[in-house]
Amino acid sequence: MNEIKIEIRWKQTDKTPIELTKTFFQRNEWAVLKQNDVINGVFSFGCADSKLVDIQINDRNGKEADWAKQLINALKQESDHISSVYLYSNKELQDMQDNDIISAEENTSQGYKYIVPLN
Repeated sequence: MNEIKIEIRWKQTDKTPIELTKTFFQRNEWAVLKQNDVINGVFSFGCADSKLVDIQINDRNGKEADWAKQLINALKQESDHISSVYLYSNKELQDMQDNDIISAEENTSQGYKYIVPLN
């Protein structure tokens, strides 16, 4: 099963990263926040610390890359509020690289690490 994790580093503000991430999802009609921090049965939040909130994209009929693309497109609209976005996957996402949605960064112990160009 492929797993995708998206790491969002928000710019400094008076809100916590999890608050910023939740309000981001609330502003996007395609991603309605459900109970227990699970969105559309696809997105869930990982550990939050002072700098980032990880978003896990759960496998849903093998369409996790489609959900990642939709999330990345929405994040690009918020680029004024985001320092960086990284994507981790346990398999290579060549189609997203070919379409310039992500750029290869390195192969790590967590799998493939990509940077999401925000501009």
